[in-house]
Amino acid sequence: MYFCGSLEKNTLKFSNGTSFLAVQGNPQFNISVIQTPVSASVPSGQRVNLQCSVYPENQSAELRVFWFRSAAGSSSPEIIHTHNFSRSSRQCVYNFSKIITDESDTGTFYCAVATCGRIIVGNGTPVNLKGPVDLIVLYLGAALGLCVVVIIVLSVLIFNVRPQQDSLYENVDSQDTVELIMKKRYSGDSVYSEVSYFTVDDAYQTR
Repeated sequence: MYFCGSLEKNTLKFSNGTSFLAVQGNPQFNISVIQTPVSASVPSGQRVNLQCSVYPENQSAELRVFWFRSAAGSSSPEIIHTHNFSRSSRQCVYNFSKIITDESDTGTFYCAVATCGRIIVGNGTPVNLKGPVDLIVLYLGAALGLCVVVIIVLSVLIFNVRPQQDSLYENVDSQDTVELIMKKRYSGDSVYSEVSYFTVDDAYQTR
């Protein structure tokens, strides 16, 4: 949206029209206006800090810096702060801060420099209200982190238990082999004794 503004008696005034006049790059007097940050988002009740850097070529010119806000639904920009006249140097930095309480304090904040009967406007800094963090997102993040921890713990336990199980299986196999050998030996001795017993009886019967 464009608005028409004029400088009268060192005061910047906006009309109710729909066009805003901003002259930049005048051949007789070049000046650059840079705003930082490019955009800002702050929680309710916090302060937003804006900066306007002015780079004039003519260091003898007098500058006056305005801050104004253009909000959605408003018919004209709102002048919210004015810096006093100052002699320009190679670089002038103007700071502005404001506490953002609700949506009525948000909008696009512009830095405007009035000098030599002209107005140079910065690119503007959109300022938005940051909403509260969704609790569902926090819960999901915590659950995901817990799942990762459980998976890591289970992996470590499985890695440590498997060698012990393999060793236990080897011991059981060895024990089964020994028992099988012993059973065979006991079985052979029994047969031998039985044969010997019948052999002795036969000897007595023969006598």
